[in-house]
Amino acid sequence: MLFRFAKSNHVGLATVAVGLLSTVCIAAWPAVATATETVVVTGKKRPVDPCVAVAAAKYAQWGQERMMIDETRTFADGTKRNDKVIYTANAAYGQHDGRPWNTVQLTRPQRTAYSPETVEKSMSLGTCEFVGTEDEDGGQSASLYAITYLPDKDGSRSSGKIWIIDATGLPLRQEMQNPTQPNARVAVEISAHYSYGDDVKVPRSAEVAEFERRERTQLWLYQLQLHQSPALGP
Repeated sequence: MLFRFAKSNHVGLATVAVGLLSTVCIAAWPAVATATETVVVTGKKRPVDPCVAVAAAKYAQWGQERMMIDETRTFADGTKRNDKVIYTANAAYGQHDGRPWNTVQLTRPQRTAYSPETVEKSMSLGTCEFVGTEDEDGGQSASLYAITYLPDKDGSRSSGKIWIIDATGLPLRQEMQNPTQPNARVAVEISAHYSYGDDVKVPRSAEVAEFERRERTQLWLYQLQLHQSPALGP
């Protein structure tokens, strides 16, 4: 099942020693359109496409300088796993199920999506519906959208919800369900909560992991240069 929260591979980042991401734009995207906004098409007004609103929010999300994803996956047998991923301007930190943090060098432009249209396609959005406005964490007003996704290759179909902060146009939290998922290794439910900016704190242990990664990289480069130096032999 495709992790359609962003098509970002951040689960792999936390699970496998932190891998590079595939999606991700410019620093800012205008606030996401709400259901009351309209666009004019050949003289007629119609509601803004809710899937465009969802894709625009995800597009804006990956352009943020600092972001944290706190995700819980639930499997058919009831097992739950938690992944945390933090993105800063020049690095990504991943923690899988409480294990030690892993890090990778990843710049903001590298994780930025090409366009909202690209995000909409990569998320395989099928239908989107504006459900209403709710008060969320800290009294924030958020627009709730219900989503159905295009079928997976195995024929299963996922659905979900996303809460988009009205003041910023950024996703606050997201849920996805696929109860007919035939692969026991793939989660049947995924929930994620997002944080941004100053609300994102990199744990000390994650900072240490990043420092050690940089030291290993510098040592590897030094040894490579030493090995290739004509004066020092092969």
